[in-house]
Amino acid sequence: NYEGPSSAIDELTDKAESLRADSNSHDDASPWQRLVTEFALSSIEQDILLLAIAPEIDLKYETLFAYLNNDVTRKWPTFGLALRVAAGITGQGTEVRGCLLPEAKLFGSGLLQPVNGPGDRRSWLATAFAAAPPVSQYLANAASLDPRLAPFVQLQDVSLDWQRLSIDTTVKN
Repeated sequence: NYEGPSSAIDELTDKAESLRADSNSHDDASPWQRLVTEFALSSIEQDILLLAIAPEIDLKYETLFAYLNNDVTRKWPTFGLALRVAAGITGQGTEVRGCLLPEAKLFGSGLLQPVNGPGDRRSWLATAFAAAPPVSQYLANAASLDPRLAPFVQLQDVSLDWQRLSIDTTVKN
C-alpha cells in the first residue's frame, strides 16, 4: 500500500490525528494514552514521539526518512526533520526545538534516545533519534523486561485483584 513519500506522510499524519483523538478522549485503555497521561506529553511531544516510533510500526518509514533526510543511510528521524515536520504543522519552531533538547521531557525521561554514536560529528540538526526499545515494546503491547534489569528481577503474573488483597485494618488507615 506504499505509493511514495507523500502517501506515507499522509498515512503517518492520519495515525497522529487518530492517536491525538484517542488521547483527547481520556480513555486510559490504550498504551499510547497511558504513556501520554503518565508523562503529560504535549501535542508537539506526541508528534515527535510518533516520528520516533514510526519505523517500529512499519519499515516503510525508514525509506521515507531516508528520502526526507536526502541520505539513504539516515533511516531514522533527525532533529532537523522533526523541526521541519512538527514546526510545519504547528508553526511553533521554538517549542519544537525545546522538546528536542537533552534535558527536555522526551530525552530526559528516556522515552527517546539519540541514535548517533559518540564518534559521530554531525551537526545538531543531523542528529538522529529513536524511541527507547522498552517504549516501542510497550506501545506495541509487547512489554518485556529491560535486559539491564533481567539479572535482578523477574516478571510475575499477578492474579490477585487489589480490592481483594487482605490488608490489616491498622495499615489501611
